[in-house]
Amino acid sequence: MITIGFFGTPELASCILDSFLKDQDYTVAFVVTNPDAPQGRKQTLTETPVKKRATEDQIPVFTPEKIRNNTEFLETIRAFSVDYIIVVAYGKILPREILELPEKMCVNVHFSLLPKYRGASPIQSALLHGETETGMTIMRMNEKMDEWDIIFQEKIMISERETSGTLFAKFCDQSGNVVTNIIQRLHAGELEPIPQDHTQATYVEKIAKNDGLIDWTKNAEDIYHRWQAFTPWPWIFTFLDGKRLLLEEVTWDSADSDVLPGTIFQRDDTIGIACGAGVLTPKKLKLEGKTSQTLEEFRRWHQNLIGKHLG
Repeated sequence: MITIGFFGTPELASCILDSFLKDQDYTVAFVVTNPDAPQGRKQTLTETPVKKRATEDQIPVFTPEKIRNNTEFLETIRAFSVDYIIVVAYGKILPREILELPEKMCVNVHFSLLPKYRGASPIQSALLHGETETGMTIMRMNEKMDEWDIIFQEKIMISERETSGTLFAKFCDQSGNVVTNIIQRLHAGELEPIPQDHTQATYVEKIAKNDGLIDWTKNAEDIYHRWQAFTPWPWIFTFLDGKRLLLEEVTWDSADSDVLPGTIFQRDDTIGIACGAGVLTPKKLKLEGKTSQTLEEFRRWHQNLIGKHLG
């Protein structure tokens, strides 16, 4: 029996925790996640997905505001004897005193093919850069950001119409069983961690809400990749008559247009939006204060779109 402590926060981490909880070869001794936080328009105090899943199995859950220089928290989890600590999108860098707690090691699950896309937004960043494949890295942990030795990597293909929503779902479907299997092989001495090539490292930042604002002077393909990366959050958006307009579904092509970037123009029986190069065609939109609409529905309610400038 392998005993673990688990650190994680979002839905994707919950999927991996679920695999550990269902695997009879593991005991999950405790779970650490972020504190309950206000969510939605009503700012309702909400548990993290990891806390919800752990609570279902009555696993001890700890939600410290901080983990660094927190003696009380450290002594609490030190009372549990664990072989490994598994970290999945927890949101905080573990200090040395926690890294040294498990009998074997601390293991991080990162959602890129390291050393590429170290940091907080690897899934979105793969889409943002037009990658055709990405993957999961299982690695030993130190006090730095995604920098220590690689235990295992698994590739995941990116489809042409992939979004961060669908790619997160792929990781959720595929990651859990892979991680539990790899920890078993590591525990049996079948895997030897190998150093990363730090010369190939790239770093990515946390996604912010305003990152979705469209710059129409960019080319249409780049804007399309932003749609892939920022759907379903924070979406790509622009402004129409002073109101925020979300572009929930789009296509693009490399056709030329003779109007300024950001201008809506007629294209046969549809419309296009001129970009710095190429054309973006919206398929589903949501204007501030309104519900989502198909392009056809949107045009019925907005008769004078042709010639308008977005931004």
